[in-house]
Amino acid sequence: MLEVYYKYRCKYQDYIIFIKSGSFYEVFDKDSMILNNIFYYKVKRFKDNVKTSFPINKLEHIIKLMWNINYIVIDNDNIVDEKVFSDNKYDSYTFDINTIVVNSIKINLKTIIKRHNYLCCFFIMLMVIR
Repeated sequence: MLEVYYKYRCKYQDYIIFIKSGSFYEVFDKDSMILNNIFYYKVKRFKDNVKTSFPINKLEHIIKLMWNINYIVIDNDNIVDEKVFSDNKYDSYTFDINTIVVNSIKINLKTIIKRHNYLCCFFIMLMVIR
């Protein structure tokens, strides 16, 4: 799957690349972060990358709600759909993955604070800092 992603990423750098995999579509790396930013889809680690996947019946809904972001849809290593916008907003939705990780740690700490007492959180924060 990643081979297909990298094959098309070289040519379509400012596009979201949707790759069909069985009954799901998968997106990787920055594309995954964009879908997380817009639709709050879960981002998972996949080898040395991150990915997001969703059922194939959600693709049309996602495409309708993505305003001015170029995309291609790949099935069996062939482009089956492509949309190009003159005012492509791909870069305005991308983030540095390290920033996402730092923000994720902050969010997790906030959740811990809500659920446990402050003393427990203090020790957990010390362990994270180390």
